[in-house]
Amino acid sequence: MKMFITKHAKIRLRERCGVTGKNAKSLVARALRYGTQHCHMPTELRRVANRIVLKNKKINNIRVYSGYVFLFDGKHLITVYDISKKYNNQL
Repeated sequence: MKMFITKHAKIRLRERCGVTGKNAKSLVARALRYGTQHCHMPTELRRVANRIVLKNKKINNIRVYSGYVFLFDGKHLITVYDISKKYNNQL
């Protein structure tokens, strides 16, 4: 599966997840494949994700994986956010 990581997303992966290079690509691939989709998120977390999408109309694929929210535009990773601990317990 071909995917792309934007320059901004690479910076955020290093900053927030502590991964670079091949490890970053591997994490993003796992998030895209195994991450919880928007429609399967608990209600509170889905509301948070909706607010993020309203700020950036380009986002069309949201995945939650390993304590992080991955925001995609198709197969392009745009950015990564940490999940608050209260939402992390719901997954």
